Amino acid sequence: LSPEEKLEVYFTFRHDNPQFFWLSNTVVYSSRKVIVLTYDDYKKGTVRKAALNEIIDTIDTIYRPQILLSDSLYKKTLAIHDTLIKEIDYSYDTSIAISHSIAGALTSQKSAVCEGYAKVMQLLMNSCGVENIYITGYANGGHAWNLVRMSDGQYYWLDATWDDQTSMIYQHFYFLVGDENFTNHIADTPEGAGTSFLYELPEVSDKDYDPNAITEEIHLGDINKDGDINLFDLVMCLNHVAKKTILNGDAEIAADVNEDGVVDLFDLMQLLNR
Repeated sequence: LSPEEKLEVYFTFRHDNPQFFWLSNTVVYSSRKVIVLTYDDYKKGTVRKAALNEIIDTIDTIYRPQILLSDSLYKKTLAIHDTLIKEIDYSYDTSIAISHSIAGALTSQKSAVCEGYAKVMQLLMNSCGVENIYITGYANGGHAWNLVRMSDGQYYWLDATWDDQTSMIYQHFYFLVGDENFTNHIADTPEGAGTSFLYELPEVSDKDYDPNAITEEIHLGDINKDGDINLFDLVMCLNHVAKKTILNGDAEIAADVNEDGVVDLFDLMQLLNR
């Protein structure tokens, strides 16, 4: 790998895996190797473990109660966004290592730079089944935000950092925005080298997302559309997998819990665990 490719590999991995909050934004490489570093604050495993426990506790007590399993993708994303900007403040001191990761926002510091905001959104949307991509680029300087796929199948921009303003508790000017209203952000591209590299992105909607334009969203797992995910849905999935009955249309889409395009034993096991 060239020096630029070594940087691209490391930072692509780091950006796509926010759970590794101790990974430094500095990497050392030579002609033969890449040395992955932790932040000095997290060089001890006991410190990393303590921070992880605090992160999990914050998610379980502050964020999870705001999200219902039966919520639409839009409601889940909105709940994460609003809880995040309510709970934390922007960190103007970029030298604080913790502010560049989920630990800044999800520990007692409750402060982060744009990277921390975007990574918390990424982590929690991942855990709720909301398809998203962590974006690096330029917006009044080096910046990070998210690209999110809604139930209409289209992608929209989301910048929680720019929505966290002192003038109001909840701002949504940069929440699920289309290309037409997101002209002040420039994402990195596959043509960028080193830390300016970002893999090719899917096409983004021109218009902002309108939750009222979708008359009925399909909630994964709620096969019978009764507003709850329970034993009845499990039996319907079981009968489909066993080929006793065949699900079609919205019911088949709702039964494909892991969204891999087929309803099978993996979806059945996920429903059982729920």
